Amino acid sequence: MASNNFHPVTHIIFDVDGLLIDSEKYYSEALTAVGVKLGKTFDYQIKLDMMGTKPLEGATICLDRWGLTGKMKPEDLVTEYEKVMKDMCPNIRLMPGAERLIKHLSAKKVPIAIATGASQSGFERKTGHIGEILRKPFSHHVFAGSDPEVKRGKPFPDVFLTAAKRFKEPPKDMRNVLVFEDAVNGVKAALAAGMQCIFVPDRRLDLKTVSEKPTQILDNLEKFKPELFGLPAFD
Repeated sequence: MASNNFHPVTHIIFDVDGLLIDSEKYYSEALTAVGVKLGKTFDYQIKLDMMGTKPLEGATICLDRWGLTGKMKPEDLVTEYEKVMKDMCPNIRLMPGAERLIKHLSAKKVPIAIATGASQSGFERKTGHIGEILRKPFSHHVFAGSDPEVKRGKPFPDVFLTAAKRFKEPPKDMRNVLVFEDAVNGVKAALAAGMQCIFVPDRRLDLKTVSEKPTQILDNLEKFKPELFGLPAFD
């Protein structure tokens, strides 16, 4: 039985970058390096604005902040970023609590999916060395960066709505879907989809600047209590 504050959960959708894997710090390092080559600074506010978006959407935002709109193509920025990022990918690891939570939900037969702003190729580059934990337990994956059905990236709800309808038995009510996110844009997308949202923000984020009201805010995935949402508790 769920807590009085929350709707009982039947399906769960996870973001990936910064939520299940620690790729965000490498993502920042890569774009910082690209910025140096261009004489530009990649700061935390630009990162916040880009988080959760599709690759080309994020590149467009970055070029705008750098004053390079029309001077450099978003596709070229993505290419430069990927050149730097590919050498960092083998260093990416699972976030604390991610493996435990995924294995628990899978063992308890809770339908889970992944919905990320990344492309499928980007996901494979970042997670190929991690193993099957980000593959086999999941019903399906939706890659907003390469899925033609996802017309808009986060903060629009498209990726989460697409993920929800692709479950073998789709949720009857979006309020029974729980999204795990680390990005403000992701929280906006989940709430716009009518879903509940667990927000696991970057520690540098000033929560006073966030107007959105996620269902719950946690320091990390280890703090999640499934029983509050009517899910089986950890053994």
